[in-house]
Amino acid sequence: MQDVVKLFDMVALVVDLPEYNLRRGQVGTVVEYLAPNIFEVEFNDQEGQVYESLALSTDKFVLLRRKPAKETNGKILVKLLVDAEVVAYFKKQAHGQDYQGVMNEALKTYSVS
Repeated sequence: MQDVVKLFDMVALVVDLPEYNLRRGQVGTVVEYLAPNIFEVEFNDQEGQVYESLALSTDKFVLLRRKPAKETNGKILVKLLVDAEVVAYFKKQAHGQDYQGVMNEALKTYSVS
C-alpha cells in the first residue's frame, strides 16, 4: 500500500475474513499502529458498538477517501467503488425511502460540476 495510514483513517476490507465474520467491503477505523504495515482496525455497528477489533496488514484493506484523487482541466474527478455492500448501506440509510435518491444525494456531496 503506497498511502500513509494514520490513526482514525476509515478503511474497507478487500478480502473476506470468515473466521471473524467479516466480508469484503466492510468499513472499519484504524485505532492503533502495531508494526510496519500492521494496524489495529475496529469494526462498529450502527450504534457505534465495536463488534470486532483485529490486527490487519495493509494488503487486507484500502483507505477510504473524502477528497478527490486528482484535478484535471478544472474539474475534480472522484472515483467511487459501488458494489453490493455500498448499495446495501444506502438502502439501510434510506429507511424505506428510495435508496437511489439517497445515494444520488450523497454522490452530489462528493462531486463538483
